[in-house]
Amino acid sequence: MSVEPCTKAEFEEALREDGIEQPRPQLTGAEIFSVVKAKMERLINTSADDCSITLINSANRNPVETIGEITQVLVMMNHQGIDKKSHRQAMLRAARKAMASLAEYPA
Repeated sequence: MSVEPCTKAEFEEALREDGIEQPRPQLTGAEIFSVVKAKMERLINTSADDCSITLINSANRNPVETIGEITQVLVMMNHQGIDKKSHRQAMLRAARKAMASLAEYPA
């Protein structure tokens, strides 16, 4: 068995041919900030009722992810000084719903 030198591109191409997936790089702080900001804008640029409905539906599907998203959005709103009380209340209702679904004992 011999070892032949190869370039990074050739190595990555050989991995793709073998069907081996490469790990995705972690997001940087700026990328995380922009993702959370986009989530926040998506929620607060609608009515409070639409925000509530969106998050409650999300809480029914995936309560853990919803709680994380609500936390991130509230921190971003605090950071940017956004005071939309009706949207904050809608997020808290959805967070309570998500917590309640996590507390239920599966049948």
